[in-house]
Amino acid sequence: MSAASEAAALLGSPLRRTARLHGGDLSEVLALELVDGRTLLEVLDEGHGLEEEGALRIILEVAEVLAYLASEGLVHRDVKPGNIMLGNNGQVKLIDLGFCPAQDAVDAADTARGTVQYLSPEQAEGGACADVRSDVYSLGVTLFQLLVGRLPF
Repeated sequence: MSAASEAAALLGSPLRRTARLHGGDLSEVLALELVDGRTLLEVLDEGHGLEEEGALRIILEVAEVLAYLASEGLVHRDVKPGNIMLGNNGQVKLIDLGFCPAQDAVDAADTARGTVQYLSPEQAEGGACADVRSDVYSLGVTLFQLLVGRLPF
C-alpha cells in the first residue's frame, strides 16, 4: 500500500479534518491542513506550563488518535511535544506521521526511530518492535513534561 493510499484510509478517521487526498493519473499528493497555532514544544520553550486539566485534555485527545492509528495497524513512533499542535482555537492535532509505518511492516532492526528522549526503554535497547505500547510510553513522557516542565530523565 502506498503512503498516499494509507493516508487516504485515514480520511474516515479522527484525522479526517487534518488531510485531504488529491489523486491524479500520474501522481498522488497529500495536502495537509494549515494549523493556526503552536506546537506544545513551542509553548514549553516560552516558559508557559500547562495546568493539569489542560494537559490531560490534550493527552486524551492525542490518545484517541493513537488508538485509531493502532486500530488501523499503524504506530506513530515519534509522539512528543514537538509533534502535537495546539491550534489557536483549542484544537489538538497530532502531526508528523513520517515514521508511521504499518505495524507489520516494522522489524526489530527498524525500531529505534523517533526522538531518543521519548523512546520506550525496549526500543532504545534495540530488538523490540514498535507498537501502540511504544506510543503510549512516549505519550506518558510527554504528559510528564507538560506537567513538570522537564523530561523525566
